[in-house]
Order: sequence, then structure tokens, then C-alpha cells
Amino acid sequence: MGAFVAVWMLGLCVDGIQKDAAAVTFAIVLSGSMPIFFFVWRGVRMSVRADQAGLHVRNLFTSFDLRWDEIKSFHIGGSGMLIITLIDGQTRRAWGVAKPNPATRPNNRSAELIAQRLNERLRESVPVR
Repeated sequence: MGAFVAVWMLGLCVDGIQKDAAAVTFAIVLSGSMPIFFFVWRGVRMSVRADQAGLHVRNLFTSFDLRWDEIKSFHIGGSGMLIITLIDGQTRRAWGVAKPNPATRPNNRSAELIAQRLNERLRESVPVR
């Protein structure tokens, strides 16, 4: 997409043989900023949403849905991200819940509290196995 925009902008910049340096620079900056905009947009939209059906996870590159009966537990892993352990033993990561930097916020336990609340919701949603 960014390459298409750059070629299109360069095509607009050509005036006979001369090229306007400002327009070329603008096209290069615009095409270079497209991937940055994509990552920022996806990063802002990362989330973990729980409802009656299950869990909806939106990570930077992937999104997935899990039913409550597929999930065994939730915990915060060594990387600081929410780890979802499935009944079949596999694990999935949810980037939308992560521990803050302990150097800047040492007493912030929000990620652990979210994992705890998700485990409570799991117990409410699935009969005892």
C-alpha cells in the first residue's frame, strides 16, 4: 500500500523532466509513514474483551476468539503479557493486557488483577470440570 502511494505521488510530481524536490520529499515521507501509522493504529486497538460467548483478543498482528469451554486459565507470564492456557495444553498470548514497567510503576498490579478477574469469570461461565 505504501509503495503504491509513493509511486502515485511520484507520478504526480513529474512535470516533464523536472521534479519538484518538495513534492518528492513529501511522497517519500508519506510512503514511509504508512507502516508507522499501521502499527500505531493496530497498537492502539489491541484489546481483550470478555462476553457471554467467550473471549475476543485483538493483538498487533492477529485476532482470535475463544469460547469459555476452551480455556483452562489465565496468568501473567514472564514477558508481562497475559497468557491464556487452553484445555488442550496450548497457550495463547493477549498483548492487550500487560504489566507496566516496574521501574516506573512498581506498585501497579492492574495486569494481575485483570488475570484474576478473568479467572473468576471463567469459573462463573464454565461448570466445574
